[in-house]
Amino acid sequence: MPDQRPSPPAIRLSPAALLALLLFGALALFCHAYLRIRLQNAGISPEHAYNLSYLVVPPIALAPVPVILRGQTETFKKLFDPRRLDLRLVLGAIALGVLLRVIFWAKIVGRGAFGIGRDLSSTEGVGPTFTFDCPPLHILGLGILIMAVLVPITEEIVHRGVVQSGFVRRGPLVAICLSALLFAVSHQPSSYVFVFLTGVILGIQFWRTRTLWATIISHGTYNGLTQFDWICLNSRWQPSAQDLPMLQAGSIALLAGAGACIGITVLLYRCGRGV
Repeated sequence: MPDQRPSPPAIRLSPAALLALLLFGALALFCHAYLRIRLQNAGISPEHAYNLSYLVVPPIALAPVPVILRGQTETFKKLFDPRRLDLRLVLGAIALGVLLRVIFWAKIVGRGAFGIGRDLSSTEGVGPTFTFDCPPLHILGLGILIMAVLVPITEEIVHRGVVQSGFVRRGPLVAICLSALLFAVSHQPSSYVFVFLTGVILGIQFWRTRTLWATIISHGTYNGLTQFDWICLNSRWQPSAQDLPMLQAGSIALLAGAGACIGITVLLYRCGRGV
């Protein structure tokens, strides 16, 4: 049966407004990178420097948003309607964020198990070794605040709230893919493919739930988990060339990734019910 529900609220987004978003986004990333380098040169650890320097990003990246939304504030407020924020939506959004992280780790383990993207001439293996050692609470807390709160709010407002809503009249395919593309290029080139696919998933979630609460929670869950990966969990694993391919580890990774993809598909299907 065709989806008869109304589309998410549409935002008027002119070419000049889109260009302003891109320019301010690029400026925010430049200031972030510049300040991070300065902080690291001052002796601050890379992780803490990254988090501290991100504090300049939201005010710069979001600066053009109030101008773009002039006369459209009530339309945009619908994307934060608290009546959409129920327990079912929250739990589903958290589960989606966890499954996205499972896919990320399945990708990492699968690449290692099959020797994808590494120099196979090296015969010396490393690990696997895992140690869990978190930094002081104030550093970990700042990292969680930045990555699980500020980053999702900033990026979801820009990419789903403004860009995707700005192209919603052109249909869901164009709106979702374009917002996912701009979302991807705002990250490191090495992660373009994964971030683009994540943007597509978040775009579908936004389209079906009609609220930014869902994507902010999923995005925040995923980013919050990365803090334990980046800061607390130290892992080393590079199988020796003669041990490749490691079919058991690779098969487990493939099954975990496939299972997570199925789980995300089910969640995306179910998250629109009753909206």
